[in-house]
Amino acid sequence: MFRQFFKDSVIYGFSSILTRGVILLLLPLYTRVLSPVDYGIIDVILVLTNLINLTIALEISQGLARYFPEVKSKSERIGYASTALWFTVAVYTLFAALALPSATTLSYWILDSPEYRSIFQISVFAIWSNGIFYLTQNQLRWELKPKLYATTSIISTFVLTGTSVILVLGIDLGVIGVIYGQFAGSITGAALALFFTRESYNLIFDWNKWKQMVRFSLPLVPSSLGVFVSLYIDRIIIKEFMSLRDLGIFGVGYRIASIVSIVMVGFQGALTPLIYTYHHDPRTPQELARIFRYFVAIALLIFVTVSIFTQELLILFTNPEYYAAGSVLPLLTLAILLSTMYIFAPGLSITKKNRNDCCYQYPWCATQHRSKSLTRTSFWTSWRSNSNMP
Repeated sequence: MFRQFFKDSVIYGFSSILTRGVILLLLPLYTRVLSPVDYGIIDVILVLTNLINLTIALEISQGLARYFPEVKSKSERIGYASTALWFTVAVYTLFAALALPSATTLSYWILDSPEYRSIFQISVFAIWSNGIFYLTQNQLRWELKPKLYATTSIISTFVLTGTSVILVLGIDLGVIGVIYGQFAGSITGAALALFFTRESYNLIFDWNKWKQMVRFSLPLVPSSLGVFVSLYIDRIIIKEFMSLRDLGIFGVGYRIASIVSIVMVGFQGALTPLIYTYHHDPRTPQELARIFRYFVAIALLIFVTVSIFTQELLILFTNPEYYAAGSVLPLLTLAILLSTMYIFAPGLSITKKNRNDCCYQYPWCATQHRSKSLTRTSFWTSWRSNSNMP
């Protein structure tokens, strides 16, 4: 497992460095074209995208991740993957069908102005494509195909970047050009991921497998929402009590701090599927502890470096309009590093005791399941955005 982890993490890490690096290198160009208010709008759309991704599909991708590696029968694997896919497509399509006719009202509620109606409409399509992309790309991880995962990420990012550059820098469409780029990248990535995993899908929907996956993933939704609040409550508060401009400055600081995620994504991409595949191996806990020590050493080095060179990073990536982000950059770097550590605590997912966390949080649920002798345990999980918005 240890050797395969580093082999896969190099592949995941390389694709992340290339794809996120391209986005990061474009930041100096975008900050000279997009105002802090524009970035504020982008961040609101990003928060909305992540919220929708966490809720409407009931985190079924996590249920698929748990059960897919265990089954060896090809027909069983097709049953799990196809059920998760068609459920995801159905719920995201329903979301789009409900949101588009209400674009003016939702734009007023979410972006504080009905003038952003067209931006919100394009965002609905971007959210739809992003949700499907998230499921289909992760399917490549569950099938232990890191090279195809990397290929999908790289091509998707270059389509996103190329479209955004043409529309934002060339045609001067502003924020709406960024959203168009997000849609183009996500739909391209989803198409590629579906092509690479085409043998895992069929026109079937198995209710029993759906119930099995959702029974595992549904308790993750309130837990993930709690993590979502912890990750994005700062942006929500800034937007509600300050201004979109302040949110834009904060968001640019967050993007610079996200440099750390470029390094850490190799750990994240490779570790989870390997844990699910090799958790029966008695050597796995020791190997996991060994990987964790490497993680901590790299994380501390990155944090110290960003803290020392905060001002230089702002000069490199932005203009004076965004320099106020320097006050939050070191703290955001540390927060991002800490938020990635959830991958080293997979115990409850391995034992399939996610429902126990529901009982822990809600007494009525504990009463309902006490007859089944469920042991109440605490649960901690996290979710990360794979959004490539600039």
